[in-house]
Amino acid sequence: MQDWKSIPLVRLFLAELQADGDVKGLHKMGLPALTRAMLFTLIVSTASFYSIANTADSASAEICSTALGFDFEACPQDFRASALANSPQQMDILPCEVEDGDCAVSEATYPGKTHYVTFFDVDNQQTLKYAVTTKPGVYDRNNNELITGSQLATAIAPTKQEVNVTAALAEIARLKQSMPQHYQLYRDEDGVIRDASGQLAEARLLHSSALCQTALDYTQTRINCSGALNTDIDNAIARDPNFQSLQAAITKLLHATNQLPSLHRFTAPLANLASFRLVRQFSDSSELVLDVTAIQGAGSIVLNKHASRTTEQRTFAGAMEYGTSGQGSHREAKVVAISGFIPKRCEPVDFSHEDWQLAERVTLARPNGGAEVFNIYRRQDRYITYQQCTGS
Repeated sequence: MQDWKSIPLVRLFLAELQADGDVKGLHKMGLPALTRAMLFTLIVSTASFYSIANTADSASAEICSTALGFDFEACPQDFRASALANSPQQMDILPCEVEDGDCAVSEATYPGKTHYVTFFDVDNQQTLKYAVTTKPGVYDRNNNELITGSQLATAIAPTKQEVNVTAALAEIARLKQSMPQHYQLYRDEDGVIRDASGQLAEARLLHSSALCQTALDYTQTRINCSGALNTDIDNAIARDPNFQSLQAAITKLLHATNQLPSLHRFTAPLANLASFRLVRQFSDSSELVLDVTAIQGAGSIVLNKHASRTTEQRTFAGAMEYGTSGQGSHREAKVVAISGFIPKRCEPVDFSHEDWQLAERVTLARPNGGAEVFNIYRRQDRYITYQQCTGS
């Protein structure tokens, strides 16, 4: 015997009550009591059934790509099946019973509606569009099927505006692919700063080259590495023709998508396409990673603490929470000593001064008087920083 709660009309009524928050005692209600409670709903709702089945056509869109970044998913293998899955289905229930002979219905009364689904396949530079015609399944109140519902997806030609959007997205993807090479900077074995393509990059770090000697320098206010590097980044993107082209393409694309309501939900991800990751590798093997976003003259530069690494390849986030076990350069050791964000350990009583030589003693004045003293020790090309604690 069929569970009475699975009858389409009952499901509809239960869903309405749940949507309204009126769920107290819902599942304890018997079928006779539920039938009486549903009667008023049936009377009020019957007049709306016809309009539901004949609502205006709708549209949706999917931008799919593996080249645009994590905000976008890869394209489906079967576009037609995806169009069907992304189109709303319909069900209608009439307040009548087949047994009573008062369920005279006609398919002409339920012509269904069409939902348009457009796929902007950026990687393959193609625009696919489907018209999905959905006819509702119609039932009487006892769950007897009166009209069988159906869905049919038909490929149709996209509009010129939609094709232009795909072309614009493909151009943006091409421009973005050139960004990582231009903004991955390292110092070669001769001490010369280059980008990932091997091009000289000294001019791009005009202000920060001397101030930023290790990745942790960016976190310090005593060393204006961050301000100088931010200035260099601003100047670099202002002079970068590829980035200027990217910004112009995104601005143009956003204007075009404003004319396509189905793409409005992509406004934020599309605007975020004007972002890139700057990676600065230092000679001591530390690595600074900055997330840069700039569009229409406004921009932000944010330190990525989870991607930036110390010389021992500990993330900045980990170093700031747990401290470091050692450092790979004197500069990094000194930054650790003066940093208010990186925990330091007290120097052990039994620390071996034979293996480690004192490289520098750093004294920091406390705001409320007194001072903190940190010892930086060196053994070959490794460093370790301890705080002088009372009783150590």
